[in-house]
Amino acid sequence: MSTGESSASASPEAMIRAAVARGFSGSTPELAIPRLFIQLAGVLGRHSGLSEENVNEYANLLEKEILRVLPRPLDERLLSLVRTQASTFRRGGRPLADANLVMGLHLTAMGEYRQAVPFLEPIVQTEAMAGITLAFCLYTLGTSTSIRPESASMLSHPSYEMPAREALRILAEKQPPLFSIRAPGVWREPELSRIFWFMINFAFKWFPRELYFLLIGLQKAKMENNAVLVEKLVKKGVMQFSDNQQFLQELFLLRMQQGNGPGARDILTQMRSMFPASVEPVYYSLIFALMVRDERFFRENAYQTQAPVPPVIIDLLETAWDGIVQKTPDALTRIREFPNRFPDARFLAPPLLYIAQDLFGDDEKRHKPAEKALFETMDGYAKYLLNMRS
Repeated sequence: MSTGESSASASPEAMIRAAVARGFSGSTPELAIPRLFIQLAGVLGRHSGLSEENVNEYANLLEKEILRVLPRPLDERLLSLVRTQASTFRRGGRPLADANLVMGLHLTAMGEYRQAVPFLEPIVQTEAMAGITLAFCLYTLGTSTSIRPESASMLSHPSYEMPAREALRILAEKQPPLFSIRAPGVWREPELSRIFWFMINFAFKWFPRELYFLLIGLQKAKMENNAVLVEKLVKKGVMQFSDNQQFLQELFLLRMQQGNGPGARDILTQMRSMFPASVEPVYYSLIFALMVRDERFFRENAYQTQAPVPPVIIDLLETAWDGIVQKTPDALTRIREFPNRFPDARFLAPPLLYIAQDLFGDDEKRHKPAEKALFETMDGYAKYLLNMRS
């Protein structure tokens, strides 16, 4: 396995594939598997600048390629050996759980559903994709007349739909995060994406009132940059969970991204009507007013509200209004006086003063970047203070 000049133009996938082909040539899998991980460790050890994520990504690629070339039918002893070597090789996080996850996902993507189950079962409470994929394996095994389980695990249940439902029920109960390991190469596997959406639609059908499935579906759609699906899921959330303002917030942000100002304003009106004592509708209204330069709307939301908006946030928004919209020196005055008015947030004053120098400086090319920096600084702190999602 080499990363020398001869392979400088080769992709990591191609390099791993070639190394595995050489490693398995004239050798037994029992000897080739540990040798390949030792070789990879030696190669990566010569590159001190690699992050944990980079190293683990190479481990994922090696796991996948070894699984691809192992003789069929797959031997459980060899699968266990691959998992052991991969977990020993991995850095940070939860090495064994992460290796289990990658093994289970790759085996599923390769159509090796029965072999994937024992790797996925132990981690369904810590990674959402493990539970989704396990449910898919159980469901698929249940619809196949040629495959019958032999183990005493969930596969031994007489009704195959029930184990799949149970896997999703456990997932909804435990609510583990989605994408808990940093493995973009794994998450972007087209077959795993197909599996996710196939099974999440069953989750919507079997558990229509379970908010969790809609939230992880929305997260997956955003990761895939699927704007059509994002809007579909947000609208589904607004319809099914009308008492949860999170989906109205998502719909507002979506309308803003689409440049639909009237639509965004209508959603804000709905949010304020349904949740008059909530801070989020007020904050989003102020942000909207700032972005569309509507002073009347800004003043109404800043000072005519039942919601307990922290004064420091109102002050920061007023500063942003003066600096970005009005472009008056009042913003500079506010920033200089900020530490006296809000001692607990005085750490914001130095970066704000630095931004103000560009905002009111003579170099017009620096004005727009300064406006953006002022808005992002204010918005980031406000959302941190309000414990709001970005």
